[in-house]
Amino acid sequence: QGSGLGLSICKLTINKMGGDIWIDPDYTKGSRFCFSHPLNLKIPPEKKHHFI
Repeated sequence: QGSGLGLSICKLTINKMGGDIWIDPDYTKGSRFCFSHPLNLKIPPEKKHHFI
């Protein structure tokens, strides 16, 4: 058992990055936490082929 701070810390961190966190209401085998965050990649032209 923990102190219950893990989810609060995750929420603060994700919100600071500009994202959000939520519980998946359709998941029935425990709890599933989902999150989103903005993604801004600046890939040098010589490395672009690695990401395509």
